[in-house]
Amino acid sequence: MMGDNEPNSCDSRFWGSIPRSSVIGKAFLRIWPLSRIGFL
Repeated sequence: MMGDNEPNSCDSRFWGSIPRSSVIGKAFLRIWPLSRIGFL
């Protein structure tokens, strides 16, 4: 994940990937890129 304040964010570029076991939800909608918007 990337933070919205890119120059000052402490995001995944800083601390790396997280284990799959730490993910607690599922994506169900893609909004970017706009040409591929829709349900997953």
